[in-house]
Amino acid sequence: MVRSSRFIGEWKDNVNGKLEEYVKNTLVGTWDDAAADLTLPTNGLLVDAGGITVTAGGLTITADGITVTAGDLDMTNGTILNVGGSANDWTATAFAVSGANAGAINTITVLNSANDSGAGAAVNVTAGGSSASADAVTRYTETSGHIMTVGVDTSGSIGVMAMNTLLGSADGDIIRITDATPPVITYNAVSPTGTFDYVCESCGAHGGQMFNCCGEVAWHDDVAALIPVLKEAGLERLTGNEPGIQHLAKIGVMEVTPSDFPGEEGINWVGIRLDKAQWYTWSAMQQMYQKINEMNSRLELVEA
Repeated sequence: MVRSSRFIGEWKDNVNGKLEEYVKNTLVGTWDDAAADLTLPTNGLLVDAGGITVTAGGLTITADGITVTAGDLDMTNGTILNVGGSANDWTATAFAVSGANAGAINTITVLNSANDSGAGAAVNVTAGGSSASADAVTRYTETSGHIMTVGVDTSGSIGVMAMNTLLGSADGDIIRITDATPPVITYNAVSPTGTFDYVCESCGAHGGQMFNCCGEVAWHDDVAALIPVLKEAGLERLTGNEPGIQHLAKIGVMEVTPSDFPGEEGINWVGIRLDKAQWYTWSAMQQMYQKINEMNSRLELVEA
C-alpha cells in the first residue's frame, strides 16, 4: 500500500512537471530565469479578451509578432518606438513616419471604404483656442527650404495659406480668409506693382513715369494691350505662346511656365496673377479717366 501511494505520488509529480513545461514552452514561451526574458513560441502569442498590459519594463516584439484577437494592447502611458524602422515613433504628443524610402512614397492614409449615406473620412487638426500661442496647421516642406503652411491663425481667428513656417506674417501670408458669413478673402498686396504707363520692351519693367532700363521704354496703352488677349481667349485651351499672353507675362500680369509634369512636355502652365491683374486694371482705368478728362476739355473748348 505504501509502495502504491508512493508510485501514484511520483506519477502525479511527473505529469504536473511535464504539463508545466508544456504550458511554459509551448503555450506561453520559454522563460530564462537568468536573463528574466520570455521567448514567445513560434506560433506567436494569442491574447484573449483580457488584453495585455505593458508595464514600465516594456515589451519587445520579435519577428514572430504578437496577435491581439479580442483584447486591448494597453501601453499604460508608454510609447511605441521604431515601428518598421528607426524614428517611426508613436508617443503621447507625436506620431512620426520617418525614413528613407527610395523609389516610393511615405504615406499616411485615412480610408473609409463604406459607400452609403453619412460615410466619410477626415483628418482633424485642433488647437486649444484663440489664446493658444501656436496654430492648427498642416505644413508642407521641401528639404531645400521651401515651406507652405495652411491652417487657422488662432490669434487672428482667420484661415491662412502662407509660404512660411508660421501664420500671421504680413509678408509671408498669401491668402487670408475670415470666419464671417460669407467668408471674406484677401490676397497679399503688400508689394504693389505700380502703374503700367511706361514699359521696357526688353524686360517688362514698368512705371508711371519715363525711366531708363535695359531696353527701349515706351508709352504703354493698357486697354489696347488687352484687346489681343481677349481675342485669343476663346473656348480652346491657351497655349501661352499667344502674343497678347506673352506680353502680359513679360510685364508680370500673367505667368507662362513650361510644365514639368510627366507626359506634358511642350505644354505650358498659363496662370493669371490676381494681385498684379488688379493693379493693371486700376492702371488702365486711370489712363481711361485721363483720356476722358482730356476729351471733355476739348469739347468744352469747341462748345465755347
